[in-house]
Amino acid sequence: MKSLVSAYPPKSIWSIRRSPQDPIAFLQGVAAEGDLVPFSLGGHRAFLLNHPDYVEDVLVLNHSKFSKPPALQRSRTLLGTGLLTAEGALHRRRRRLAQPAFSPDRMEAYAATIARSASRAHEQWQDGQIVDMAAEMHALTLAVIGQILFGADLAPEAAEVRRALTAASASIDPLFSLLAPARRLRPARDTLRALLDRLIAQRLASADDGDDVLTLLRRADGSGGQAVSDELRDDLLTLFVAGHDTIANGLTWTWREGWRLD
Repeated sequence: MKSLVSAYPPKSIWSIRRSPQDPIAFLQGVAAEGDLVPFSLGGHRAFLLNHPDYVEDVLVLNHSKFSKPPALQRSRTLLGTGLLTAEGALHRRRRRLAQPAFSPDRMEAYAATIARSASRAHEQWQDGQIVDMAAEMHALTLAVIGQILFGADLAPEAAEVRRALTAASASIDPLFSLLAPARRLRPARDTLRALLDRLIAQRLASADDGDDVLTLLRRADGSGGQAVSDELRDDLLTLFVAGHDTIANGLTWTWREGWRLD
């Protein structure tokens, strides 16, 4: 494996501030310098692992020796100590409880929900129509995650959720999180947690014993018939943010790259 031995830091995060529209080019430039590249991340020493063996070593073989990076630690302001930000024994316990909700048979059921939602979105498009795919993909993933997590229609909440997630995105971006003032996260956090509490309350008030993720996780952690624990609440918020915003952005880029290939 090729590795880079050079004086720290050869690259700086401030390069991204001068080119805010192209952080991918920054990372590509760092990656071109070797398999293990040191650089400066907002004044903190950072390393880019650009070889699968190094990634495996950190994430699989020796994961217990590493703590969550600063971006994820800051994300606790928004996400609490959910599946993404929890560490050690807490993470192992929460992950074990969550696994049954994502078993192969449950994934098949979720796939059916995704297909129905995608079909409904497609039916609304007309030949020759100009479509904002970013907005469409955010609406689609919000519809999917609402049904899968809570068995709820979140269409009326779409604009509010998108504004909150846009404001909060800096907290979970590994490159920009150290540059974003924490105060920017608080309004988004309050909006998303208020929405989450409404969805939980509505689901608990329903007499329907469904198979949404909220119901399955409550069964797993033994909170059926009781108030939702703070840990479960944080897990749901993490799944809500990751299952909506991240996937919506990925789908939008898929459309863009597919159009370019055509």
